Amino acid sequence: PRCLLTGQPRTWVEALPVVGYWVQRGRCRHCGLRLPRWMVGVELSMGATALVAYAVAGPTPRFLVYLAEAAMLILLTVMDWRRHEVYTVVVLAGVVVALIGGAVLPEIGLGGALAGGFVGGLLMLLLYGVGRWLGRRLYGKEGLAFSDVELGVVIGLMCGFPAVVPPLFWGPVLGGVIALVLLLTGKKGLRD
Repeated sequence: PRCLLTGQPRTWVEALPVVGYWVQRGRCRHCGLRLPRWMVGVELSMGATALVAYAVAGPTPRFLVYLAEAAMLILLTVMDWRRHEVYTVVVLAGVVVALIGGAVLPEIGLGGALAGGFVGGLLMLLLYGVGRWLGRRLYGKEGLAFSDVELGVVIGLMCGFPAVVPPLFWGPVLGGVIALVLLLTGKKGLRD
């Protein structure tokens, strides 16, 4: 780990999740720039996810699959939230992790993972069409991007079929409720 501006190396304590932010008091000791507060939230959520995965799976290959899949989903979420873009290379890494998970987890299986990926992609493709149309009507810009379809494929691969259906049903329902609240309150986005 290094300072992105100066290239100076950080100490091992500064590189620790959460602790490093606290030790540096929220500022890089090399360049003085403020460290993003959202990083602490990401580090805490990954730590909490790791604890839950360990509680569920224990020290098994299943734990490693859960951890890798959670890390991919958190990374994709943060990329989409912060930049409104999802890099294809990260999606492909998620596909690889999900296929390995499908091969390792007998309740999903490789066939179930592939079926889940197909169904997840198909459902999100339908929502993509509706979201683009609805977004143009309500906001004057598209409501969903094609990366949402790619994310549906990754979630489908991770969950398998039929377990992919509930998250891809409730996710858009929750998103619709949030969009409706924002619309009714006159806000244009979550950052307002």
